[in-house]
Amino acid sequence: MTNEQNLATAHRFMEGVLNRGDLALVDEIFDPTFIDRSAPPGVPGDREGVRRGVDAFRRAFPDLHFELADEIADGDKVVSRIVARGTMRESLFGLPATGKSAAWEQIHIIRLLDGRILEHWSLSDDMGMLRQLGLAPERAPEAATS
Repeated sequence: MTNEQNLATAHRFMEGVLNRGDLALVDEIFDPTFIDRSAPPGVPGDREGVRRGVDAFRRAFPDLHFELADEIADGDKVVSRIVARGTMRESLFGLPATGKSAAWEQIHIIRLLDGRILEHWSLSDDMGMLRQLGLAPERAPEAATS
């Protein structure tokens, strides 16, 4: 597949699955052997885990929206820098709903074959998100001195 075709698959995932919540697209876009190398704790690193993770985030943040900030495609990989935004209305992975809004950056790397996603790695500014939601302190407490 060309870089442009791989980018089109990445865009289809972001717009269709993440932004619109169309979980039926997961089986079309992700290979049956898909492995998520960055699945949250307790979430399987397969297509079912993608569905469960997206569903959990979309329930917690009903206005969740992902905006593409930057992307690079080379060979079988696509790297995307994304800004996620949303207001936390329900609990997420044991964290209580706060009613507050947050915006946080993520970097995603996907590896594709024949137009389908085989592997995924990601980094996310979860601490920045938690701070904005009021679920983590603004700064680390001072170390005790003797």
